[in-house]
Amino acid sequence: MDEYMMTNFYLHDDSEELLKKAALFFGVSHTKLRGLLEVRTEYLQAAFTTIETEYGTVERYLDEELNIGPLEIEQLKETLLYKYQPDTRLTSL
Repeated sequence: MDEYMMTNFYLHDDSEELLKKAALFFGVSHTKLRGLLEVRTEYLQAAFTTIETEYGTVERYLDEELNIGPLEIEQLKETLLYKYQPDTRLTSL
């Protein structure tokens, strides 16, 4: 969930520019469109709830619907997730 929520931070500037352009095109306030480009915990939780209801587990959903197995999951994690590196200088205190 934390990784997902970081999307708002990392894409904020790009999203704001796109919101302004879309608002101008559609003739509406950019604040009304914000929900289309931001992430919220409720969005991901709703997806997890649906997946668990229909497939039992996320892994089963990934395998059956997207043909993504354990090897691909590990590769995606390596590519997409933030890698926390503890500051080893602090452990010697």
